[in-house]
Amino acid sequence: MDTIIVALEISSTQITGIAGRSGKDGKLRIEAYATTPSSKFTKRGIVFNINQASDAILNVIGQLEQQLNKDIKQVYVGISGQSLHSEQNVVSRSYEEEKLIDENEIYSIADENRGTKYANFDILESIEQEYDIASRHLHDPIGVMGTNIVGNFLNIVAAKNMRKSIIESLKKAKIELVEFIITPLTLAESVIDKEKLRAGCALVDIGAETTTVSVYKKNLLRRLVVLPLGSNNVTKDICSIGIEEERAEEIKIKYNNAINLIKEDDDKEIEISEGRTIKESLLNSIIEARVEEIAENVVHQIQLSGYGDSNQLIGGIFICGNGAKYNDILKVFENKSQINKIKMISSSNVPLDTASKNLIKNENNHYYAALSILNQGKENCCEERFLLTSPVVEEKEAQEAIAAEKKKKKEKKSKGKRFKKYLVQITDTLFSTKDGEEEEEE
Repeated sequence: MDTIIVALEISSTQITGIAGRSGKDGKLRIEAYATTPSSKFTKRGIVFNINQASDAILNVIGQLEQQLNKDIKQVYVGISGQSLHSEQNVVSRSYEEEKLIDENEIYSIADENRGTKYANFDILESIEQEYDIASRHLHDPIGVMGTNIVGNFLNIVAAKNMRKSIIESLKKAKIELVEFIITPLTLAESVIDKEKLRAGCALVDIGAETTTVSVYKKNLLRRLVVLPLGSNNVTKDICSIGIEEERAEEIKIKYNNAINLIKEDDDKEIEISEGRTIKESLLNSIIEARVEEIAENVVHQIQLSGYGDSNQLIGGIFICGNGAKYNDILKVFENKSQINKIKMISSSNVPLDTASKNLIKNENNHYYAALSILNQGKENCCEERFLLTSPVVEEKEAQEAIAAEKKKKKEKKSKGKRFKKYLVQITDTLFSTKDGEEEEEE
């Protein structure tokens, strides 16, 4: 059977659906792509209206099915949103005498960590950091002797209702869930080279309502947090000076300078509505203030990871997201972080065939997230549609069925007549014999 994988990425602004298959050369071929707005039923990446989310999912699935000419039965779904974050946890064990640490002990420690309870949060994934044995920091403690061991873990957690709301939306749409994929993790792996993840780097994904910060060192995630700040905050700031939201969004996109460089002589008037204008310098100051706030919060989170300076974050900072499209935004982050290796993500490392590469050249960052989820999939998500016969064939089959039914009824009727005749003959014979016997007795 042909294996086609289907992935959904649910963000604060849209649901992105993508379907593809892996070729013999290991490259993905994109077979279908679809989107639909999601702002009416999501808030900061979390679904709050199941009915509307279900309708939107069906919309995307319908578009994909039309392109594939196949029925979609199950999907992989990316999970993100404001409640998603990391929690550090430690599991310690001591022994009466020196002990050889084996696989069973490590499995047992990992299980104990997975059993950690968080109020209102579920553990989505646990990432082993290092193990401490006799003051030694080890990534692989199996085979080491010690009287105690400390396992350090980074647990990725999310609000209990986050997964539940998505599952209910899928169930209502009659689509099965194969697996949840943690979007920030798979996105980082698909847009940042392994050398940078090993050297130490941060991925900053700025969306409409949230900004996700992921910090890596030695190929391991060290901190994950989702901030309740995004490009919509800039739009609302512009609205605060008496501008309708739709017009404020248009102005933000057109005059998108993260640093106010307007000189007094070049300061022009911008029309915000009929008969009303504002100075371009004022607009740029509003945008600059909010972008600086986002950058300051991001840098603070990176510092909390313990890898905030340039000596630790050798790979630098990578920025992506549709909320990051401001002129000079890299300069803002450089000024706030004192790290000069800051780069805007403009491509994905997921291996694609030539046709698929051409397809995504002008796509937005939602595509990269959905693509990274798709790249994690293994199970087939589709099934072939039954081919309907032509009207002529259907009519012929119907006529044959009617004729066969008439023949069957005729044969049944004929059998009934023959049986009735046979029954009469037997009855006549029996009565005839009885009458003869009575005559002899007389």
